[in-house]
Amino acid sequence: MFKKFLKRTITILVNLNKRSKSLILMINDTFYLFMSWLLFYGLTTIIATSFEFRSGYYEDQLFFVFFLPLLGYFFSMYFLKGFNEVIRSFNLNNIYPLFFSVVVFIFSSFAADSIHNQTSSEVINLLQAFGTGTLGFSLILFSRITFRLFATLNYSKKTERILIFGTGIEAQELFSTLTFNQSVEVVGFISTDKKTIGRELFGVNVYSLDKLDNLLKNKLRYEIYIASRAIEKDLKEKLINLCASHGKRVREISTYSEMLKENEVNLKDLNISDLMPRTNIDKFEKELKLIESKVVMITGAGGSIGSEITRIISSIKATKIILIEISEFNLFLISQEIKEIYPDINIESIIADIKDVNKCDALINKFSPDIIYHAAAYKHVPILEDENNIRVSIENNFFGTAELAKLAIKHKIPKFIFVSTDKAVRPTNIMGASKRMAEIYMQALSATSTSTMISSVRFGNVIDSSGSVIPTFRKQIKSGGPVTVTHPEMVRYFMTIGEAAYLVIMTSIVAKKTGVFLLKMGDPVKIYDLAKRMIALSGNELKTKESKEGIEIIFSGLRPGEKLYEELLVSKTDMETAHPKIFMDSNTTNINLYDINNVIEEIKITLKNSNFSELKKILKKYADYKP
Repeated sequence: MFKKFLKRTITILVNLNKRSKSLILMINDTFYLFMSWLLFYGLTTIIATSFEFRSGYYEDQLFFVFFLPLLGYFFSMYFLKGFNEVIRSFNLNNIYPLFFSVVVFIFSSFAADSIHNQTSSEVINLLQAFGTGTLGFSLILFSRITFRLFATLNYSKKTERILIFGTGIEAQELFSTLTFNQSVEVVGFISTDKKTIGRELFGVNVYSLDKLDNLLKNKLRYEIYIASRAIEKDLKEKLINLCASHGKRVREISTYSEMLKENEVNLKDLNISDLMPRTNIDKFEKELKLIESKVVMITGAGGSIGSEITRIISSIKATKIILIEISEFNLFLISQEIKEIYPDINIESIIADIKDVNKCDALINKFSPDIIYHAAAYKHVPILEDENNIRVSIENNFFGTAELAKLAIKHKIPKFIFVSTDKAVRPTNIMGASKRMAEIYMQALSATSTSTMISSVRFGNVIDSSGSVIPTFRKQIKSGGPVTVTHPEMVRYFMTIGEAAYLVIMTSIVAKKTGVFLLKMGDPVKIYDLAKRMIALSGNELKTKESKEGIEIIFSGLRPGEKLYEELLVSKTDMETAHPKIFMDSNTTNINLYDINNVIEEIKITLKNSNFSELKKILKKYADYKP
């Protein structure tokens, strides 16, 4: 009976939200510190004075010598993150904030007592404060350890055997979290560090990658959790291939940005990009180092492509990085991530809308960047096809880009790189048409400048970008399905976010003249096949006529503006560059700046009058728009 009650209580505590857990810990710590204070201050004072002082004296003593130091303790615990994850994963790392916070309590008590109670010696005051703090620390620590001991009792049979790749802080935090999951058992750590292989961590063996192969050969059910954000790409690929060959599920810890959102280390399924074979493109390290001495500005820095460009530029350690982002939350995530990984980086995080010409003008004038990577855009096709959103699509993707490029020329910025899309090729939707108009404007504008090289970079679907199908599929799989695919024959060209961002940066280096540059994609991928692979990767089965269990795939039909097959970006007539995956578009649109400015005025009139049919006629004429 008691065992069942204890198990239920611990389960409730573990599953509380973070604020509730922190509140419980604060109440717990207050209770033990008060009991310690009562023993060393309250009772001794009462006994020593025999109630000779006025009644208000004891209330003053309680306020000055307990409540004020208690506030100091709470502030210290807050700033040192002492209440974070203690209930779930109390370990040695959690002792340090607790210890320092108790030290703050001790010295606060001593100082307050010395000021408030001048009748006793400082030695006695110090002994009382030290005794209170020491006993309080011991009781709090005992309560944490006791909870952890009861929480880790084996109440039920372990059903999953877990192998954790990594032995660093992330792996240790993950282990601490998993100890409270009664259905899993961590049976080993996997490491490539010879110093840790063969030893034990938390009483669990540390194995080599070779030993992992032998472990996976048996028929026991294992899952492998990758708990290292610094794992090298080749090693990760080797690990995944090894596990895939044995039919074992692989998961990994969340990225740093995701951890900031969740405030804890969580697990997620592998990206489909982890299992897609990609050609190695990292052979231009010498060229990338040219960025080291540059001041770089990135618009849309919190988006999928913008944030990845930011990560790469930060790893190169550019002289200064200016992040421009309209979303405060996205800006916070990427800036915090960069500051955590590269604490010495010179970074400016600025909330701004690229349509705010005056603010952008002031920012470019203030920072004088050497390169501007313009990645800010609205890109969700179905949303932008809605008549309520057509105006903002044109204003942001076309007008905003045009004004930003003009500012680059005005301030003689050496390079301006516009991130475009393959949907600008004979566009069938407003988003693609708005990008194509921006490309045409870039070509016309660049002909008037000798100080600024303006280039557009066009590429296809990016795996896991906010506009791709991957996040949608993942959400549908997580909710149990069905997974929605528009058509069984729909084909798309994919590249990883890292590839796209890397090649955008490389374009700014290898481009010797203005123009539209194309990034060579990998092999075409059927969206239907992609959905099936993602379902398998998540550890679920595909629901079929033969198997009624699992996740079903349904076909919804093509949406407005969607193509069954997308245009292949690079053709035989396109010109090669110094990089094998970057080509220059051989097709150019001959329109001068004066004429394109007149087109802009025409479009502004149609938008003002909400005359979208007339707008589409203009887009058909100049952007080869074919809805």
